[in-house]
Amino acid sequence: ILQDKTGGRIIYRSINILILYRGRNYDPKQRPVIPLMLWKPLAPIYPKVVQNVAEGLTFEETKEMRNKGLHSPPLMKLTRNGVYVNVVDKVREAFKTLEVVRLDCSHCGTSDCKKIGVKLRVCCNFLMLSMN
Repeated sequence: ILQDKTGGRIIYRSINILILYRGRNYDPKQRPVIPLMLWKPLAPIYPKVVQNVAEGLTFEETKEMRNKGLHSPPLMKLTRNGVYVNVVDKVREAFKTLEVVRLDCSHCGTSDCKKIGVKLRVCCNFLMLSMN
């Protein structure tokens, strides 16, 4: 890569020493030009995991459901670097008897919590993820 980007030749390489030879007839005008990337691409915009108002409910009903979820005991605690293979099955089983399910994500990273929320969104109608 260095040979291609600089136009030189590697004449010596050791553990942490690298010597490039540019050549006796070096012409800087003939050197390959690699354009610098002076801008960063925009980050993708993802839809919100938790909507302000759940589908089919009014704002007041959604607020009541959230309060119910905040005061209910957590179904399970999610930790950093944990295995979440059985989370979907446990949530499905809990929804057979409970109206609102709470998962404790306080010891889990925010990005992990969002990923789990997106996966659970497919199988569940309402989900309360607590990150306190």
